[in-house]
Amino acid sequence: MNDVGSKVDIFISRAGADNAIAQEIARILEEAGYSVILQDWDFGHADFVAKMDDALIRSQRVVTLLSHEYLASNYCGIEWRTVYARDPGNFDQRLVLLRVTECEPIGILCTLASTDLVSLRDKPAQLRAVVLARLDPNRKPRAADVAAAYQRDAQPILHRDISPVADFIGRDAAMCAIDEALRTDASLRSRRPQFRVSVGSASRRSHASTAGAGGGATPAFGSSMPRAPARSRRA
Repeated sequence: MNDVGSKVDIFISRAGADNAIAQEIARILEEAGYSVILQDWDFGHADFVAKMDDALIRSQRVVTLLSHEYLASNYCGIEWRTVYARDPGNFDQRLVLLRVTECEPIGILCTLASTDLVSLRDKPAQLRAVVLARLDPNRKPRAADVAAAYQRDAQPILHRDISPVADFIGRDAAMCAIDEALRTDASLRSRRPQFRVSVGSASRRSHASTAGAGGGATPAFGSSMPRAPARSRRA
C-alpha cells in the first residue's frame, strides 16, 4: 500500500479473476522494498476509472498479469494500451508482461516479450525469485538470470487463419544464388530495368533510366510517340 498522491514503483494491472496471484505478486514486491498500487488494496469504493487513471500517472512501471480474462477485459486493455502508446517499442521497459494462466496474447501484445509464471504458481520460492529478477530495475534486456529461463519471446502479428504449409521447403538456396549473382556479376548490376508503356493502341518499350542509348537525355514521357499530321487551317 502507498500514500495517496505519491509516486510509486509499480501498478499491477490484473483481471478480477486473477486477484489471488496479483496479491501474491504484490506482497513479493512490497517485501522486496517496492511501492505497489493494487486495485484490491488501494481503490476501495472510489470512482474506479479515476483511480485507474491516477495509478497509471503515478506508477513508474505497470505489471500486466496476462490471462484469458485479462485479454478479454476492456478496462485491462485500456491500462496496458495507455502505457504502450507512450513508448511503442517498450524501450523504457515500463510495461512488464507476466503470464499467469495458459493464454496466447494476440495483436500488439504478442510483439512484446513476456515472462511465463504458469508453472511457478505452486512454487513460492521460485515464483519470488523469477518475479524479482524480472522486475530488477538494473536488469539488462538479455540478462542471463533466473527469469531468462521463463521468457517468452515476442512474436510477429499474424492473422489467425495463417498457418505453416506442411510441404513448403523454402527458397533459401534459390535466394542465396540470386544474391550471389547480384553481388558478383557486374553485367547484372548494370542492366537497366525496363517497362512497357501503352497509350491507346500504341505500345512502346522504354528503358527506365535518365540516359538514352546515345548518351543524351531520354525524351519526356510521351514526347517520342508518333504525332498525328497537323491539319491545315482554312482561312
